[in-house]
Amino acid sequence: MNNEYINFVDGSKSYMYEQLWKLCAGPLCDIPKLGEKVYYFPQGHIELVEASTREELNELQPNCDLPSKLQCRVIAIHLKDMSQPIPAQELIAIDLHGNQWRFKHSYRGTPRRHLLTTGWNAFTTSKKLVVGDVIVFARGETGELRVGIRRARRQQGNIPSSIVSIESMRHGVIASAKHAFDNQCMFIMVYKPSIRSSQYIVSHEKFLDAVNNKFNVGSKYTMRFEDDDLSETSDFSPHWKCSEWRSLKVQWDEFASFPSPKKVSPWDIKHLMSSSNVPRST
Repeated sequence: MNNEYINFVDGSKSYMYEQLWKLCAGPLCDIPKLGEKVYYFPQGHIELVEASTREELNELQPNCDLPSKLQCRVIAIHLKDMSQPIPAQELIAIDLHGNQWRFKHSYRGTPRRHLLTTGWNAFTTSKKLVVGDVIVFARGETGELRVGIRRARRQQGNIPSSIVSIESMRHGVIASAKHAFDNQCMFIMVYKPSIRSSQYIVSHEKFLDAVNNKFNVGSKYTMRFEDDDLSETSDFSPHWKCSEWRSLKVQWDEFASFPSPKKVSPWDIKHLMSSSNVPRST
């Protein structure tokens, strides 16, 4: 068996896996290509975190000088299968004092939640954590994982749950993006396709095409949907200056069997074509 045949077989398996992953993710999922320039919208990432945990975020956003969008280049793509019974991983993180901590991170329960199990009790006891403390994980350019604590202003007596709160995940999103922006370095971002959220990773070309369109009041547009339940989305725009994320307010002409978003991003909609029979907005 020669090397060319082996490479062909490996390439075929990789292609089939990629196509299967895309079919499972749904027709509205647009995965960037390796080496492609993209725009990353942190507020869209946060919105998806909220939708996936079914928790509501506090309207007050972290006070940090982070742009509404970051221009990035995709340097690696790893397609994951999140349909396994209990997705889990071991996390090895180093705190600000140089101490190493090991956690078992799993995603389980009904509804599914992010949990830290093995190693959590030792960590909370050593750090004297209380309700309201926020645990922040940040991964550096070398892949090294760091862990820090943002202490609650009002100290309370009980040790917090091992459930990774939505506040912790939000701070993790912000901290990772902020570090990458300040240091112009690589960062790892988990992109979970969802019909409940607008795309928060948008190709450079698609973004420019969208923002260069003239959106006039009363103009007709179309938007593709998957036939599934859409959760109500929150508007984070007041906290992000000059953000294009969900910057367009729309009114739908046609009745849909599921809630339609009241605000959309420019790259979510297209000018109405006469032959189209999909939901329309103005």
